This record gives sequence, C-alpha cells and structure tokens, in this order.
Amino acid sequence: MSQNEKIEYIRRRFDNEELFYKIGSRQIHYVMPENATQINTFYLPTFTEGAPLRVYFDPTYRCNLRCRHCITSSSPDAVNTNELSFQRIQQLFNELASIGVLEIVFTGGEPFILPRIFDIIKCAQDAGLNTIIASNGTLITMEKAKKLAELNVRDIRISIDGWKPINDDIRGVGAYKMAIEGLKNLLLTEVPVSVRMTHRKNIHNNLEYLFKDLNEVGITNLKAAVIKEAGNALLEENSDLLGYLPTEKAMHHLITLGKRYGIFVELSSDDFDFEPVIEGDKKLRKNRHNTCGAGFETAYISPEGNVLICSSIPHAILGNIKDCLFIDVWEGQIANNYRSQATACGEKKACRINFINILPQSKTTIEEKSDNPVQGTVK
Repeated sequence: MSQNEKIEYIRRRFDNEELFYKIGSRQIHYVMPENATQINTFYLPTFTEGAPLRVYFDPTYRCNLRCRHCITSSSPDAVNTNELSFQRIQQLFNELASIGVLEIVFTGGEPFILPRIFDIIKCAQDAGLNTIIASNGTLITMEKAKKLAELNVRDIRISIDGWKPINDDIRGVGAYKMAIEGLKNLLLTEVPVSVRMTHRKNIHNNLEYLFKDLNEVGITNLKAAVIKEAGNALLEENSDLLGYLPTEKAMHHLITLGKRYGIFVELSSDDFDFEPVIEGDKKLRKNRHNTCGAGFETAYISPEGNVLICSSIPHAILGNIKDCLFIDVWEGQIANNYRSQATACGEKKACRINFINILPQSKTTIEEKSDNPVQGTVK
C-alpha cells in the first residue's frame, strides 16, 4: 500500500468478523464507519483472516543500557552476528502487509542503536504498515526526532521506570536525564510520544515527582504495566523487582496523579485487575479469547527471525522465517497447537500456559510464494 493520504481505513477479516482499521487514530471499528468508502478504504485479496493484527519486531538485542528487568536480556555486548539481513527485513514487511498485519512495533534491544534504523522504518512505512517504536529514549537527539517526524511514525513509546533515583537504579546512572531530553526532542518536533512505566513496590514514594516532570515536559499519556518474570528480572540480584501485584489503591493512585497533572493513564489489562470505571488498556485486540492476545492478535519476531508467541517466553518458538514465509510459521502445526491449548486451558497470560513444541512445522520457501502489498487494490 502506498502512502496515500486519501486512504483512511484498512478493511480485513479477523476471527470471523470484518473490521475497519482507521490508520490515523489506530482505532478498530467492527461496523463500517459512515465515512468509509471504496475510495478511502484499502483492501487486498491476500489478506488472511488468521493473520495477527500487530507484530512486535526486535531488529537487534544490542542496547546502550543494561536494564535490570529487561525481558530480552539486551545489553551493549549482545551478540548480533545472526540478525536478519536488511533484505530479509524488507521482504518481511511486505509479507506482513500483504496478509493484513496492521501495525509493527519496533522493540529490542534499543532500535536507535542500529545505524540503518531509519532505512528499516522507511521500509515498513513503504509497505503500508503503521509503525510504532519502543525505546529507552536516551539516544533520541533532535536530529533523530526530526527524521521520525518526516517518516510520520505513529507513536514513540519511551520507557521510564519511576522518578530519577528509582529509574536509574534499574536502567543505569544518567538514564533518566537522557530519556527526559529525548522526550523533549520528540515533543518539539511534534512526534506522537507516550511513556511506558513498570509498576512495582516502593515506586509510590517518588511517583508524584515523575508525573510532575512529565507534565512540565508536555507528556499527556502514560501506560503502566508490571515487570515480567523473564530475562534479566530472573537473575537472583534482580529478584527485588518481582512479586508485586498492584492493589486497587495503587491503581486509583495512578489515575489520580494522572488527572492532577493532565496525563491520561492506561493500565495494562494483563497486569491490573481493574474495574470498568478505571481507565483500561487500549491494546489492538478483541479479547474474545480471554487471553493477553499473544499468538492470536499479536506475534513477536526476534532479531534472528524466530517467531515467538511473546518475548517473555523465548522457549516457545513457532518457527523461523529466514528460509520461509511468516504466514507459513503462523499457520503451521506448532502455532495451531498453541492456539488450541490456549483456548482450552483458559489462562489469561500466554506465559502461564504449559506450552511444549512437539509438532513439526511445514515450510514454504520465499521463492515459492510471495505477495507484495504495493500491488493491492483499493476497493
């Protein structure tokens, strides 16, 4: 799909229902919007009903920080010899767009540590994918912020884990100050930006100072989640970060602080057991399966090309896309086996499912089957 400003919606089917995805606001409609027409709605016959709505992609595990809670154990000395080639990444984006994937989220590792990150982002944009980037914010200079504005990136999510002393205890000395500078640069160039925060014990001691700083910078959106039991968080020296379950009092405190400082607070529905009266989670999913969405609405691809259910369960590998198409892995026996187990067991989080890779995965080579979304038609 070309970057045509007249295109406002993408139409596809998912889970036996038709949906209309509004590109600008990233909202999903399950009834055709009144202003959706043949002219402003994009559709491809190659769109696949079972394809995920969003794909998380780590182009690298390298990072300038060594965070104590990092799910992927990323660091400055992470091995990068087996990362996907630029050519394969470009092919991948076209594949994803051709089957109806709506959004791609660049995570990591730190995306901005890559010399060709802007070329990679442009490839995703050219394929027609809405692009979102998760970053620690410390490497976002004014020059980088201007490039992101030119690329029309839909959202930059900057991770900050509390006020300066708490954040720097987790992320390293100086990380808070650099992240705040990164936020300022993004806001000055009018790039859509939000903050992602991990919520845990003792964070309330200085939480108001964080909200005050974010308000002064100009942040209006923050999402809170709980640290996952994966990666660096499983190391004995980081055990103090785990075991916290948010209370109703804590949830209301976050909401109250947000209202006090003009910041809309979202609570991760995977971690917070909130009531409907409390602001919820705006994930791109239907919740029909009563799961976190991993393996259904969302997929994860590692730097080496492994397709995973989620980055927090690296052992649950559905297959590898270095020598086959993403859709073949996604629709293969391993993936279908997982979805059957997830539906039957009733667990909300994919990481709680006792999933074992026991079924073979059939493959189709890239040369045998490929689609390019640019060849699609608008209907």
